[in-house]
Amino acid sequence: MEDKVTLENKLQAQLDEWAAIVGRLRAKAEQAHGDVAMTFMADIEELAAYQKRAETYLHELHQSQGDAWKDMKHDIALMQGQMGQAMDRTWKRIKI
Repeated sequence: MEDKVTLENKLQAQLDEWAAIVGRLRAKAEQAHGDVAMTFMADIEELAAYQKRAETYLHELHQSQGDAWKDMKHDIALMQGQMGQAMDRTWKRIKI
């Protein structure tokens, strides 16, 4: 069974990985022009919103007392899945 510290470490590692990928996607999107650039940047902003949500979960997880963190596991897993899907869509569209 996963403990709180392990979950925190996994989420932090995921955030670090996402930050690197989003940075690469943002750099590629900034090279685009016109409507394509606007579409790419909208996708990047969606990813940034998921990142912010993950950072909030990480903070709340860190602050949680007792077994309260266990109640967050489902929401964190759901957010990770949604971010992964959004990342895949954006990755395919921008094609780094």
